Amino acid sequence: MAAVLTVTPVTRTNRPIAISGTGFTASATVTITIDGNVAGQVVADLSGNWNASPVLSWYAPEVGKYTVVASDGTNRKTAEVQVYATT
Repeated sequence: MAAVLTVTPVTRTNRPIAISGTGFTASATVTITIDGNVAGQVVADLSGNWNASPVLSWYAPEVGKYTVVASDGTNRKTAEVQVYATT
């Protein structure tokens, strides 16, 4: 199965985003970066699935587009998050 990265595609400032993946290497450490900065790491389960939301509390500091990358050394997936002003 090919690796898939899923993120909340749109959010507001100062709200968390959901980040998860499937099809990554089983039991591998997955490093998550946001705009090139390491935001956290999680360990994939035996099926290669993981959910960073419970352990990664990243809040968009300002309005804009952010690039999220998840990599386990074998798989590397990228997604974007669009952040709007909190109303």
